[in-house]
Amino acid sequence: MPTSIARLRAAAAPLPDSERWLVPESVVKDVLEESGVAVPRRLTLPATAAPDAFRAGLPEVGEPAVLKAWGAGVVHKTELGAVDVGVDADTIDAAVLRMRQRLSQHALEPDGFLLEQLVPAGVEVLVGIVDAAAFGQVVALGLGGTAVEVLDEVVTRLCPITREDAAAMVASFRGSALLRGHRGQAPVDVDALIDLLYALAGPDGVAARLGPALAELECNPVLVSDRGAFAADARLILHAETEAAEEPIKPFGLEGLFAPRSVAIVGASTSKTTVANRTLRNYRARGWTRSLYAIHPTAAEIEGVPAYASVAQIPEPVDYLALMVPAAACPEIVRAAKGRARFVHVLSSGFGETGGEGARLQDDLLDAVRDSAVRLIGPNSLGVFSAGSGQTWGGGLPRESGRIGGAFQSGGVSTSVLQMGPAAGVHFGKAVSTGNGIDVTVGEVASYFLDDPDTDVIALYVEGGADRQLVDTLRRARGRKPVVVLAPGLTDAGARAAASHTGALTGGRRAWAAVETSTGAVIVETIESFLAVLGQVVAHQAIDISAEPSTLIVGNGGGASVMAVDACDAAGLPVPPCVEAAEALGTLGLTSGVSFANPVDVPIFQGTAPELLADVVRAALGAQSFSDVLLHVDVAPYYALGNYRDDLPGSTHLLQVAAALTPLARSGRLSVVVRNLDCAPAADADQVRSAFRAAGVPVHRTFAEAAGAIAAVQRLSADRKGVS
Repeated sequence: MPTSIARLRAAAAPLPDSERWLVPESVVKDVLEESGVAVPRRLTLPATAAPDAFRAGLPEVGEPAVLKAWGAGVVHKTELGAVDVGVDADTIDAAVLRMRQRLSQHALEPDGFLLEQLVPAGVEVLVGIVDAAAFGQVVALGLGGTAVEVLDEVVTRLCPITREDAAAMVASFRGSALLRGHRGQAPVDVDALIDLLYALAGPDGVAARLGPALAELECNPVLVSDRGAFAADARLILHAETEAAEEPIKPFGLEGLFAPRSVAIVGASTSKTTVANRTLRNYRARGWTRSLYAIHPTAAEIEGVPAYASVAQIPEPVDYLALMVPAAACPEIVRAAKGRARFVHVLSSGFGETGGEGARLQDDLLDAVRDSAVRLIGPNSLGVFSAGSGQTWGGGLPRESGRIGGAFQSGGVSTSVLQMGPAAGVHFGKAVSTGNGIDVTVGEVASYFLDDPDTDVIALYVEGGADRQLVDTLRRARGRKPVVVLAPGLTDAGARAAASHTGALTGGRRAWAAVETSTGAVIVETIESFLAVLGQVVAHQAIDISAEPSTLIVGNGGGASVMAVDACDAAGLPVPPCVEAAEALGTLGLTSGVSFANPVDVPIFQGTAPELLADVVRAALGAQSFSDVLLHVDVAPYYALGNYRDDLPGSTHLLQVAAALTPLARSGRLSVVVRNLDCAPAADADQVRSAFRAAGVPVHRTFAEAAGAIAAVQRLSADRKGVS
């Protein structure tokens, strides 16, 4: 009969200064063995066992054997001296005595001992699973043993994994060379390791059966040899048993949020200009044609719009009620809106983000939301933006509508992205600043955009971790709509309290890496990369490329081309040599000294025909298949080095170079790095960027930025093909 969670909890002991419980290793190995994982033969002995009991157990497990101590404080056995390898009948008495003495130096008493079979030597790897909070369960595979955190070499996936995922994990981590045979060593049984991964993290694996009880499960080392994969050591930590939080019932979805029929603003003044006053002006300035109201205790009109003393007095139901008043006043206003408002937006800060009284006030606000059956945006949120309807939170936000939907936990980031976007060819149609997200979350907004016919690309800003709905949406989005996530501050600080190497190695970036690999979403860390990838996606989303991932580099300057190759290599972009393309390029009559390898070095300055760059790309693509073309153009020869043709200003020639690429950009994925733009006057620089973007060629500032964006589109394109 499979080991139950109840039995695991009954056997577990609380970890010091923790709300988690450590399960004895012998019980953990029972669970692994039930799941088909190979584990050593073993015998459990009580802490009070006499020496004769240890000697009597040796024939059962075999000599030499492994001696281990276990107990609540015995977490990292090697560091504590709680493991001894190679004991036999002559050494077992002394080994037990030494182990007791070493533990006593740490003020620890073992709860018992484990006498185990010494399993065949092999490559040491770590296989672990950790509950990564809102990300869900994350499985990790890496080089194992005591130096695992020093080696810091792991690959991650979200659970559950498929057998194909398990095989990809084994093939993709850098230690896999040791598995295939290294420096004359025999290759190991890789299939056995794949089976072990799947048994732990597959849809019916150990992690799935333990469910939310699992905090950390680690097998380290797993010894992989030509005789199989053995979990030589195993650690399981359970969460303390707590009642599952009741999922609040949300009375309705987000339909109507982006085009409300009526908007009411609380907080405008008759004597001074407040945020609420400016918001009323912004709505009017954007040509708002639907109902717009102010709420004020005495005024009949503010900023040219009718004012009422309360939501109840407004002559029609309010679709969108914005509260721009002190935090303490918000819960009662929400309660008063029951039956009169649909969506409530709370701009105010001073809630859960401040802790203490703010956290209690946030709980009160959430209770008011539930009591009133409204949906809440915020608190600590700028609100909702829709370029098409005029829904806005700032006067300077773009008016041109695009087909990107955005959800942002930060108001400042959301404003920056919306304002900076157009210069990068990025136009949002709809966006939500979710703030603290106590009701409407980034995950819910992303789910709405996934099914929204007006949204082609989803852009998200997430601080800290994801939420479960977000991870589910990212999974469902794969192959349907591109998702780009800005997740800054991806440190591993949250892993410091982990009791296993797996926990320490799967925080921050590694958890997001699991999300990226398991869902196909693109994860970036800076606003600049965020906009660069979004611009690349928008420009190339509709271009269907049948070629395998490969990048052709074309531009002026051999040194710059080398830097481009380095950036592509760092991003994992293949840069195959020009074979057929070199022969085709030789027919163009270019001067000697021009390189026809990949990268292709082409002179681009005022003394050359503006069509030359396009001709080179056309000839190369006509002869050889490339999925992407990375162009680079140096502005310095036009300005810093003087004009080559006085009758043709530098910017004019560059505009002609860009325009000549237009036919190619409609059928191929072209990108360009425009270098040394600081050499050009600001007006010229803006014209040059705009010209390339107008031709359908995304513009990047650096090779690293361009290579990262190209790699992202290649992954998204592969996902789209996989689904179709």
